[in-house]
Amino acid sequence: MLFLASLLPLIQAATALSLTVSSSGGNASSQLLYGLLYEDIYHSGDGGLYSEMLRNRAFRGSGRNKRPSYDRNTDFWNPVGGVNLTIDQSEPPLSSSLGYHMRMDVPEGTTGTVGFYNDGFWGFSVDADRRYLASMYFRGDYNGEVECYLKNTISGQKLSTSKMKLDQKTSDGWKQSSTPIFKPTATAANGNNTFYFTFDGSKLAGTSVYFNLFSLFKQTYKNRHNGLRQDLMISLECLNMKWIRLPGGNNMQGL
Repeated sequence: MLFLASLLPLIQAATALSLTVSSSGGNASSQLLYGLLYEDIYHSGDGGLYSEMLRNRAFRGSGRNKRPSYDRNTDFWNPVGGVNLTIDQSEPPLSSSLGYHMRMDVPEGTTGTVGFYNDGFWGFSVDADRRYLASMYFRGDYNGEVECYLKNTISGQKLSTSKMKLDQKTSDGWKQSSTPIFKPTATAANGNNTFYFTFDGSKLAGTSVYFNLFSLFKQTYKNRHNGLRQDLMISLECLNMKWIRLPGGNNMQGL
């Protein structure tokens, strides 16, 4: 009651205000004031402007529940052919910054195709008019091909195919392998697609092999290596902005 009583003088003192708006306009806005403020939230970076298409590609924390996870996991990676996928810290790491990797355990007696596929950031855009490039780091014993392809989750249709050739032993440590640049054989009507890495299971039966820092890039803006998404950057370029604020408040605060 005392609080309400203290507000009465303020309420009684309130008066009406009149605004007069000029129809002739005022000072012209500077052309230098038009720009963009970038914030790395809601996947505006990974899964957005950044053209990398594989999700959780280095096992640095992710989460299917739309929340970040500080526990290393294999979220968004799915096994093929009865293998087991798990996070591993065995020596040597790929680098001092990438100490966690994915281990694939292949059962004894395996003869068919084995491997895994990635869900992407809510699927994959598949465009037959654009070029793609896939790569990965591998450690283990394997002499054979790795088939890499995009596949529609509804029809089961393969939308592309490309192959890496591996000839490695565990003693070789980590090596990066890449597919040739390829184009999909068809354009997908929607994003209901996944990306596969598959191996000859008979050559891996009863063994474990290791993977890290996967990558799949669609043709980038101005064809730049490790670049940005072509469609989004062309749209931003058409805004004719004069400045952009990077990297965003959350990144600057270390969040």
